[in-house]
This record gives sequence, C-alpha cells and structure tokens, in this order.
Amino acid sequence: MWGFCLIGALAAFGTVCALWTLFGLGLPRDEGKLYYAGPEPVEFARRYLWLKQMGLLRCPLTVIDPGKQALEWLRDRGVEGWDREEHTREQMGEKDFDGRTGDFAGNHRSGGISEL
Repeated sequence: MWGFCLIGALAAFGTVCALWTLFGLGLPRDEGKLYYAGPEPVEFARRYLWLKQMGLLRCPLTVIDPGKQALEWLRDRGVEGWDREEHTREQMGEKDFDGRTGDFAGNHRSGGISEL
C-alpha cells in the first residue's frame, strides 16, 4: 500500500517537473542580462557556464569588479567583466545631479517647498 503511495507521489512530482521545464522552454530568448557583484566571481562564472552549456541559461553574464586575474579568465571564456575603475558614471547611463528642485524651466519660484 505504501509502495503505491510512494510511486504516485514520485509520478506527480515528475509530472510537475516536466510541465515546469516545458513552460521554461516557451519563454522568450535573449532577454535580460545577469549581473554578479559578489565574492568569488570565477566560481560563479563556472556554474553559469555549466548551466549555459546545458541550455538552461540564455542570458549574458556581466561580473562587476572581478579583479585583474579573474577578469582575464572571464574574458577568455566569453564572460564580460566590468571594472569600476575603467568606466565612468556617464558610461553606465547615470546623469549628474545639477541641484535643481525639479523646476526644469529654471524659474525656481517655489524655492524647493511644495505649495499644497
């Protein structure tokens, strides 16, 4: 009796896993980008490359501040490494704050205090 319950539970679990995998195959390709800024970037990149070779990941990986030796290793394997010293804020799309209060015309009538 318990054997049939165990077999039924495993079959249900297998069915859910198969449906989950089929749903994942229907997702759109090449959307998004994966950023990693944690410790041991080479170990993370190895896991990423393994999953990518299996076809489970399709997005590109960018490692932030990997270090000089790790940066060479990553670039040899097709992973982008982003070093903060090489790039400026403008290259990442950030804009400088000019200190204004949101009055783009430059009138500064309200002086930064909302008029409710």
